[in-house]
Amino acid sequence: MELRYIDLDTRLDAIQDRFWGLTATQRARWDDLEHVAWLYHELQLEGVGVRPSDIARARAGEEGADYCDRVLLEQIRRADALLHQVRDQAQAGEALTVPTLRQWVAQLDANAGDVAFRKKDGPTEHYKHEVLAPKEILNALEALLERTQSDDAGHALEVALELLYQIGKIWPFSQWSGMCARLAASYILIEAGYPPWILPARERMNFYQAYHHEPSRMKDLFLHGVEGIFASKDVFIQERGELNTLELEEYTP
Repeated sequence: MELRYIDLDTRLDAIQDRFWGLTATQRARWDDLEHVAWLYHELQLEGVGVRPSDIARARAGEEGADYCDRVLLEQIRRADALLHQVRDQAQAGEALTVPTLRQWVAQLDANAGDVAFRKKDGPTEHYKHEVLAPKEILNALEALLERTQSDDAGHALEVALELLYQIGKIWPFSQWSGMCARLAASYILIEAGYPPWILPARERMNFYQAYHHEPSRMKDLFLHGVEGIFASKDVFIQERGELNTLELEEYTP
């Protein structure tokens, strides 16, 4: 097993030991901060121009000032509900399947209907990397999920990384495939007791470009993201819950 995985396991155990020394209120505060950061960065990475204040408004049940604002708040709420669902499914040990991924896309897109696989060949619009031919998507996705859920799949960090990279290369859906890849990685991490994978929105271009390179490029970015949430949790514990945000940047077009 790679030494970096062992080191992160050891660091996780140490952080969790100290985390459980906080009060229930402080622990609940961390859980909320982590969730909001996860929601914010996932939407930003998908090009949704969301601000932290928009998330607060959506969670407060505001209707929105006009049509565009209502669409934005509804998108936030749909993504928010999905992240809770992903966490619940992973903690319950539910199998990660193709229908699961379809359901995620349906949850994100109010107009998705019966979610279909991508039908167009060629590179993706934003990521610009070559992806699998449409006729090969189903078999490749099923084989990937079967392989990564086998008893000998490997360490959770290794499995999460493989799902992140390979779903991105398969690119099963016309929309939300990038988020599905990240959520699949988070699913495996949560199931193993790790936090979800939160990639800061400022790393968007690095994430896009990682799909043009060997998996080692994505691996470095992936492990950097894991280390980042560990670092934030360390600070939160040291400050006994006084940390008020996980560095949520205001959106700038």
